Amino acid sequence: MRRIRPISNIIAVSLLAGYTIFLMIIWRKIPGIIPVHFNFAGEADSYGKKISLIVEPILGWMILGAIIFIERFPGAINFPVEVTDANRSKLYMLAFEMMAVIKIMTVFILGYAGLLSIFNSMPIWPIYAIFGIMFGTIIISIIRMIRAK
Repeated sequence: MRRIRPISNIIAVSLLAGYTIFLMIIWRKIPGIIPVHFNFAGEADSYGKKISLIVEPILGWMILGAIIFIERFPGAINFPVEVTDANRSKLYMLAFEMMAVIKIMTVFILGYAGLLSIFNSMPIWPIYAIFGIMFGTIIISIIRMIRAK
C-alpha cells in the first residue's frame, strides 16, 4: 500500500512536468491558431488560439494535486461497501491501486490532447484506449471492492 502511492505520484508528476516543460520549450514554434477540438474520427473541427494549450497543464496539476491530497485521507473515499476493521486495509489498497491508474491516465489524456493540438497529424485512438483503461480500472476496482466486503 505504501509503495504504490509514491511510485504512481512520481510517474504522474514526471509525465506532467515533462509535458509542461516540453510545452514551454516549443511555445514559440507553435502556430498562433491550432486545432482545439477533434471529432470521433480525429479530424480537427474547431480551431482556437495557442494560449488554449495552457489549459491542459493547469488542469492536470489541479487534478493531480486533488487526487494526491485525497489519497492522504482514505477514510474520505466513498466505497461501494461498508468499511469495517476486517476489510479496511484491503479496500484502501484497492482504492490506492485504482487512483494510481486514474492519476497516470488523466495525465496521459491531458498531455496527449495537447500534443494532438500541436501535432495535428497524430491518431485519436490512444485517447479512446486511455479512457477504456480508466473506466475498465474503475469497474474492475468496484467489483473487487464488493467482493472484498
